[in-house]
Amino acid sequence: MQADDGFVKVVGNDEPGDGGRDSLYRAAVGQRKAGSFGAALVTLERLRERYADFSRLYEELGLCLLALGDVPRAVDAFERSVLLNPALLSSWSELERLYRAKGDTQKAQVAAGHLARLNELPSALVQAGSLFSDGDIVAAEQILTAFLNERGNHVEALRLLARIALQRRALEEARVLFEKVLAAAPQYRAARADYARVLIEQQEPLKARGQLDQLLRLDPGNCDYLTLDATASAALGDYERAIAAYRQVLAAQPGWHHVHLLLGNALKAIGRRQEAIEAYKAAASRRPSFGDAWWSLANLKTYRFAPEEIGRMRAQEAAPATTLVDRYHLCFALGKALEDQGRYE
Repeated sequence: MQADDGFVKVVGNDEPGDGGRDSLYRAAVGQRKAGSFGAALVTLERLRERYADFSRLYEELGLCLLALGDVPRAVDAFERSVLLNPALLSSWSELERLYRAKGDTQKAQVAAGHLARLNELPSALVQAGSLFSDGDIVAAEQILTAFLNERGNHVEALRLLARIALQRRALEEARVLFEKVLAAAPQYRAARADYARVLIEQQEPLKARGQLDQLLRLDPGNCDYLTLDATASAALGDYERAIAAYRQVLAAQPGWHHVHLLLGNALKAIGRRQEAIEAYKAAASRRPSFGDAWWSLANLKTYRFAPEEIGRMRAQEAAPATTLVDRYHLCFALGKALEDQGRYE
């Protein structure tokens, strides 16, 4: 939400003292506006250590780097911000300007397209989308509920509310909302993909694959659709189709760590253990704090971690930015590694 001083107020993410996400962010903004760019960069690094997926820290980093004349790194920061939060108008605006300045017309047009779509939306939906992307789902849900009460059904608002319900694991609520969206806008591909995701979560993979068949006929190379189709196929026991689809995705998107994990799971299910190990290691290599990848290696039962791997797991488990879910998976994996070495204490 917007605070009286014009800064973005992040709801529910502050802590006593000066260590909370909102406090650090506001401090960095204030330091930049005062011209203390070095101090702002130090504050942003503290913020990154604890909240590495907070989109606005990268937007603020981009503004600081721009002020210091470091345009290439500023562009990288703005690109990271919109990757995490596609509703950041300011970042898209800066990116369009910077792309045009260096003559990258194609990227400038993409940024302009995102800006145009965001500007077409009611401001309440843009704000709710931004909050949702940064994990502030309670605040986002409140804004959407008020908007729908005032304006009636709105496809984008309903879809975002459904995505929030999915994140809360309110699967039946999410399903009903996505069905409302698709009844009003049957050509809305992103909503249909979301609907397929809910069906997979509700253990209805055959129905999910029916939705995905429609999408893949329209866009056969779409990596998101292919990943969902592979996941539905694996749930149906069609592992060869799943493996082929996961490999197709990774050929186009080798950095998608979660797909390496899913590929490893499918390979493990049909006994291709060495290939599964390679897939899990690829997942951990691309995201070193990915606890589920490390635990998946441990859960093979027969895999033995090298001392170097144990050291990497210890470092990631101790890192302030490591999430709770990653941390407990890392602890399970470390426990198994140490047990295998007879270090029971």
